[in-house]
Amino acid sequence: MNQQNPQNPHAGDSFDDWMDQEALHPARWYDHAWWLVRRGAWEWLRERPSVIVAYFVRGKRGWADRDVWNMDMYVARVIGEMLVQLRRSQRGYPAPYEERGGAEAWDRDIDEQIAVWKGYVRLMDGKTHDNPFDPHAVRWYTRRMKKLLDVWPALWD
Repeated sequence: MNQQNPQNPHAGDSFDDWMDQEALHPARWYDHAWWLVRRGAWEWLRERPSVIVAYFVRGKRGWADRDVWNMDMYVARVIGEMLVQLRRSQRGYPAPYEERGGAEAWDRDIDEQIAVWKGYVRLMDGKTHDNPFDPHAVRWYTRRMKKLLDVWPALWD
Protein backbone atom coordinates (compact mmCIF):
# COMPACT_ATOMS: atom_id res chain seq x y z
CA MET A 1 0.00 0.00 0.00
CA ASN A 2 1.22 3.51 -0.74
CA GLN A 3 2.34 6.08 1.79
CA GLN A 4 -0.70 7.23 3.73
CA ASN A 5 -1.52 10.86 4.36
CA PRO A 6 -2.64 11.39 8.00
CA GLN A 7 -5.09 14.11 6.84
CA ASN A 8 -6.73 11.78 4.31
CA PRO A 9 -6.12 8.06 4.91
CA HIS A 10 -7.24 7.17 1.36
CA ALA A 11 -5.21 9.81 -0.47
CA GLY A 12 -2.38 7.45 -1.50
CA ASP A 13 -4.49 4.41 -2.32
CA SER A 14 -4.31 3.21 -5.86
CA PHE A 15 -7.19 1.77 -7.82
CA ASP A 16 -5.72 -1.72 -7.39
CA ASP A 17 -5.61 -1.29 -3.62
CA TRP A 18 -9.23 -0.15 -3.65
CA MET A 19 -10.23 -3.16 -5.78
CA ASP A 20 -8.40 -5.49 -3.38
CA GLN A 21 -10.38 -4.03 -0.48
CA GLU A 22 -13.63 -4.46 -2.42
CA ALA A 23 -12.72 -8.10 -3.10
CA LEU A 24 -11.99 -8.71 0.59
CA HIS A 25 -15.24 -7.08 1.71
CA PRO A 26 -17.85 -7.74 -0.99
CA ALA A 27 -21.28 -6.20 -0.63
CA ARG A 28 -23.83 -8.48 0.96
CA TRP A 29 -27.25 -8.96 -0.59
CA TYR A 30 -28.97 -7.18 2.29
CA ASP A 31 -26.68 -4.13 2.44
CA HIS A 32 -29.02 -2.08 0.32
CA ALA A 33 -32.21 -4.09 0.76
CA TRP A 34 -34.23 -1.24 2.26
CA TRP A 35 -33.23 1.09 -0.57
CA LEU A 36 -34.19 -1.55 -3.15
CA VAL A 37 -37.53 -2.26 -1.49
CA ARG A 38 -38.36 1.41 -1.16
CA ARG A 39 -37.23 2.25 -4.69
CA GLY A 40 -38.83 -0.86 -6.16
CA ALA A 41 -42.17 -0.14 -4.49
CA TRP A 42 -42.06 3.49 -5.59
CA GLU A 43 -41.20 2.52 -9.18
CA TRP A 44 -43.98 -0.05 -9.21
CA LEU A 45 -46.57 2.41 -7.91
CA ARG A 46 -45.39 5.18 -10.20
CA GLU A 47 -45.67 2.91 -13.27
CA ARG A 48 -49.16 1.51 -12.53
CA PRO A 49 -51.27 4.22 -14.23
CA SER A 50 -49.12 4.02 -17.36
CA VAL A 51 -49.25 0.21 -17.41
CA ILE A 52 -53.03 0.16 -17.01
CA VAL A 53 -53.57 2.70 -19.79
CA ALA A 54 -51.15 0.78 -22.05
CA TYR A 55 -53.09 -2.45 -21.42
CA PHE A 56 -56.33 -0.96 -22.74
CA VAL A 57 -54.66 0.90 -25.61
CA ARG A 58 -52.97 -2.35 -26.71
CA GLY A 59 -56.34 -4.06 -26.66
CA LYS A 60 -57.80 -1.37 -28.91
CA ARG A 61 -55.04 -0.80 -31.46
CA GLY A 62 -52.58 -3.66 -30.90
CA TRP A 63 -49.75 -1.55 -29.50
CA ALA A 64 -49.32 1.18 -26.91
CA ASP A 65 -47.40 4.44 -27.01
CA ARG A 66 -44.90 3.06 -24.50
CA ASP A 67 -44.08 0.20 -26.91
CA VAL A 68 -42.84 2.58 -29.60
CA TRP A 69 -39.59 3.61 -27.94
CA ASN A 70 -38.58 -0.07 -27.61
CA MET A 71 -40.25 -1.37 -30.74
CA ASP A 72 -37.72 -4.11 -31.52
CA MET A 73 -38.29 -5.79 -28.16
CA TYR A 74 -42.07 -5.46 -28.34
CA VAL A 75 -42.24 -6.93 -31.85
CA ALA A 76 -39.72 -9.68 -31.03
CA ARG A 77 -41.73 -10.72 -27.95
CA VAL A 78 -45.00 -10.75 -29.89
CA ILE A 79 -43.60 -12.69 -32.87
CA GLY A 80 -41.79 -15.17 -30.61
CA GLU A 81 -44.94 -15.93 -28.62
CA MET A 82 -47.07 -16.11 -31.78
CA LEU A 83 -44.65 -18.60 -33.34
CA VAL A 84 -44.89 -20.76 -30.20
CA GLN A 85 -48.68 -20.71 -30.50
CA LEU A 86 -48.47 -21.52 -34.23
CA ARG A 87 -46.19 -24.47 -33.46
CA ARG A 88 -48.65 -25.78 -30.87
CA SER A 89 -51.76 -25.42 -32.99
CA GLN A 90 -50.49 -26.14 -36.50
CA ARG A 91 -52.40 -28.64 -38.59
CA GLY A 92 -50.02 -28.97 -41.51
CA TYR A 93 -47.31 -27.11 -43.37
CA PRO A 94 -47.22 -24.61 -46.26
CA ALA A 95 -47.27 -25.88 -49.83
CA PRO A 96 -43.74 -24.61 -50.67
CA TYR A 97 -42.43 -27.10 -48.10
CA GLU A 98 -43.43 -30.03 -50.31
CA GLU A 99 -40.09 -29.66 -52.14
CA ARG A 100 -38.10 -28.80 -49.00
CA GLY A 101 -38.88 -31.88 -46.95
CA GLY A 102 -42.47 -31.50 -45.82
CA ALA A 103 -43.53 -31.41 -42.20
CA GLU A 104 -40.07 -32.14 -40.82
CA ALA A 105 -38.52 -29.16 -42.61
CA TRP A 106 -41.40 -26.90 -41.55
CA ASP A 107 -41.11 -27.99 -37.90
CA ARG A 108 -37.34 -27.48 -37.99
CA ASP A 109 -37.70 -23.97 -39.47
CA ILE A 110 -40.42 -22.94 -37.01
CA ASP A 111 -38.34 -24.24 -34.08
CA GLU A 112 -35.33 -22.30 -35.37
CA GLN A 113 -37.40 -19.13 -35.70
CA ILE A 114 -38.77 -19.51 -32.18
CA ALA A 115 -35.22 -19.87 -30.85
CA VAL A 116 -34.03 -16.84 -32.84
CA TRP A 117 -36.84 -14.48 -31.80
CA LYS A 118 -36.81 -15.55 -28.16
CA GLY A 119 -33.00 -15.46 -28.17
CA TYR A 120 -33.09 -11.88 -29.44
CA VAL A 121 -35.33 -10.92 -26.51
CA ARG A 122 -32.93 -12.61 -24.08
CA LEU A 123 -29.99 -10.85 -25.74
CA MET A 124 -31.59 -7.43 -25.45
CA ASP A 125 -32.76 -8.10 -21.88
CA GLY A 126 -29.15 -8.87 -20.95
CA LYS A 127 -29.89 -12.50 -20.08
CA THR A 128 -27.10 -13.89 -22.25
CA HIS A 129 -23.34 -13.58 -22.10
CA ASP A 130 -23.33 -11.62 -25.37
CA ASN A 131 -23.21 -7.86 -25.42
CA PRO A 132 -26.52 -6.54 -26.82
CA PHE A 133 -24.63 -3.71 -28.51
CA ASP A 134 -22.17 -6.03 -30.23
CA PRO A 135 -22.86 -5.55 -33.95
CA HIS A 136 -21.88 -9.15 -34.70
CA ALA A 137 -24.44 -10.59 -32.28
CA VAL A 138 -27.21 -8.32 -33.56
CA ARG A 139 -26.27 -9.10 -37.17
CA TRP A 140 -26.39 -12.84 -36.40
CA TYR A 141 -29.95 -12.54 -35.09
CA THR A 142 -31.21 -10.22 -37.81
CA ARG A 143 -29.82 -12.46 -40.57
CA ARG A 144 -31.77 -15.40 -39.16
CA MET A 145 -34.87 -13.29 -38.57
CA LYS A 146 -34.95 -12.49 -42.28
CA LYS A 147 -35.51 -16.19 -42.99
CA LEU A 148 -39.00 -15.71 -41.58
CA LEU A 149 -39.79 -13.48 -44.56
CA ASP A 150 -39.33 -16.47 -46.88
CA VAL A 151 -42.40 -18.11 -45.36
CA TRP A 152 -44.26 -14.94 -44.35
CA PRO A 153 -47.34 -15.61 -46.55
CA ALA A 154 -47.57 -19.11 -45.10
CA LEU A 155 -47.81 -18.06 -41.43
CA TRP A 156 -51.35 -19.15 -40.79
CA ASP A 157 -52.92 -21.73 -38.55
